[in-house]
Amino acid sequence: YKIATAKVMSKKEANDKVAASFLKNGKTRKYECTICNGKYQSESITAIQKHMYDHYQIYLYRCQLCRDVFRVAFQYKDHLEAHKKRIETKRDEFNDINVSEDMIGDYHKIKEDIFIPEKEAKPI
Repeated sequence: YKIATAKVMSKKEANDKVAASFLKNGKTRKYECTICNGKYQSESITAIQKHMYDHYQIYLYRCQLCRDVFRVAFQYKDHLEAHKKRIETKRDEFNDINVSEDMIGDYHKIKEDIFIPEKEAKPI
């Protein structure tokens, strides 16, 4: 579900998109989420922006191998390292196979996200 509904954009685009969805309360000096009717509050603009990313399903990074999405650079980097280790392990085991193509699947070939309505999805 996360991958199908994710909106991947630059940090600037993300912050521009969410900017109108929170305000700063002059009395409490905290940022308040207008979508939550002020239930979520934070003194940090970064924290309120990340909260808004949840509402808008905004992500900053997409893995080109499996299409997974991430908001934090170090998580994305760790994810790529895991792919790299898996590919290296498989390459050692199967020297004659093009691991990057054959072992990860076809998800990386998809050019844009595809959403399958729940009623049309097949059970796993």
